[in-house]
Amino acid sequence: MKTAEILILTSALFLIISPSCALTTHEEIQCGNYFSGVFMTEKAEGVISVRWVTEGYDDNFSIRYHFSRTEPDEDQTCGQTDEQTEEQTDGYILNSSINRQNISGLMLYSAGILTYPGCRVSGRLLRGEDQIQPFSFKIPDKNSGFEFIVLSDLHSSPDDNVTAGTKAPVNSVINCISSCEDPSFAVISGDLVDDGYIPLQWQEFFIRTSALLNTTVLYTTPGNHEKNSTYYYDLFGYPQFYQEEIGGSRFVFLDSNDNAAVQFPAQKELIDDNTHNSGSDESTGLNFIFFHHPPYSSDGRHPGGWTNIRKAWGDSFENTPDTVVFSGHVHAYERFEIKNATYITCGTGGGELYNLGIYPDDEDSPEMSVEKRYGYMKVKVPPGGSSADISFISPVISGDSSTATGDLKYSPEIIDYSVAGNHYPNSRFMENIMKISEKLPFKGI
Repeated sequence: MKTAEILILTSALFLIISPSCALTTHEEIQCGNYFSGVFMTEKAEGVISVRWVTEGYDDNFSIRYHFSRTEPDEDQTCGQTDEQTEEQTDGYILNSSINRQNISGLMLYSAGILTYPGCRVSGRLLRGEDQIQPFSFKIPDKNSGFEFIVLSDLHSSPDDNVTAGTKAPVNSVINCISSCEDPSFAVISGDLVDDGYIPLQWQEFFIRTSALLNTTVLYTTPGNHEKNSTYYYDLFGYPQFYQEEIGGSRFVFLDSNDNAAVQFPAQKELIDDNTHNSGSDESTGLNFIFFHHPPYSSDGRHPGGWTNIRKAWGDSFENTPDTVVFSGHVHAYERFEIKNATYITCGTGGGELYNLGIYPDDEDSPEMSVEKRYGYMKVKVPPGGSSADISFISPVISGDSSTATGDLKYSPEIIDYSVAGNHYPNSRFMENIMKISEKLPFKGI
């Protein structure tokens, strides 16, 4: 099991500091030309890094943080408090520097034992003594269980054809997650923006996701719309493909784009190294795999899915028990059960939704297909980490939508539910299935 050291990564594009901006709402992010709030990522070898982007270089920033219990417990503490870190620079986007600060001394895992189980890391980004924005995230705990979110294809762009503000589909998805869920981390499996070479689109991405990114750790994989841009790699600090061990389960992040085809064999070695060790003493959890293009799909433009991905990696997925594969690219939801693997397509994070065709092979046809519903995946790993409850959730919106910032409320509607790993359907599973079956056919939000 890997040793992970927390670093925290906070990012804001073209940041012009204004002490009066607290960065707790969408409007405050725009105050003083802020385009983003705090966000956190984890680099290879389990190092969670912190980045923010400023106009020019400003060495007046600092991060202070402490640890607290997710559940109050007077008899236990979570370690040191109010630590402070030093600033570094990790690259540039136009004339803005991508800054990073490292928080050292917090070990997520040590010899397979969680050092701070059930802890929440809470901190604040400062400029001098002025607080710019608070942030927090939970440490995944195998013994008490954890949850994470998966979404894809946000296609963030100031030029998109959806209404700006809270009514935009990507904002509905993000607002539902931030108001209804409390994940330990989130994964976006590609197409975060519409064109990875346009800085304004990265600004838009951080604006739209700010409600989520300052309360959870973010993992990413590249989609075709990132276009292999250096902005993508500099902003998030992730390599092209990598693996992590989180909460006793293994997570593999891959690049399925055409420009990465020459590296498919190397990525297969990474998959096999990950999945074939799933029965080791150090990891008894599932194998979660993330990349952009779905190996199986009912998309009429790619009947059957991306067969090149199947040919390159399919045997590794399907011959290894307890493997769940998440993809995007097709702007719809589908779930396939092929041998030992569950394949899920969830390209419903905000881009224009697709119609699906008829899958060409009855034997491998999808267990569930849903068109015209925006949404995200919620994965709940119960204590022990040997199984997972997997739900496709679509936001239900109510309230006043007559203005750009209408008083809207969000509630999660479960559209599909499945179980992966070493446990069988229970009463809650059957109850959800009955609720879902009563609502067919599905209607758009």
